[in-house]
Amino acid sequence: MADSVPLTTLPVHGSTRYIRTRIEVDDGLVRWEVPRTILGMIPAGSRFIEVPVAEVASVQMRRVVPHPIRILMGVGLAVAPWFLLPWWLSVPPLILGLWTILIALGPHLELVTVGGEVHRAPVCFRHSLDAELYIAALEDMISS
Repeated sequence: MADSVPLTTLPVHGSTRYIRTRIEVDDGLVRWEVPRTILGMIPAGSRFIEVPVAEVASVQMRRVVPHPIRILMGVGLAVAPWFLLPWWLSVPPLILGLWTILIALGPHLELVTVGGEVHRAPVCFRHSLDAELYIAALEDMISS
């Protein structure tokens, strides 16, 4: 039985390689470093999660996790400038708004504790297999 899963670094999405989620299991603790961002592109710190392996109820990959506030912000960025600015100034906010909506619907790793607490970490669409390998290794640790 392995008592650790090596540090895995997963991009949050393909356009900003510098924003990454770091996940590992060591010394009986699941450790995640989840980036906080503004509009999915500007780093705004990190959130650190530590959960004992014994308290993990489930870990799964969610393909689409809607974030209502981010979706509304994206729609606002995409639509509002068309009413407030000349058309040629409205194109950049439109692109940023559509990007925000796309990021708001991206896949996430989801960890649920025995107490019902839910933790999520965003993962790039193209790195879903790496996340699923992490889940399989963690589930092997939980079942043993």
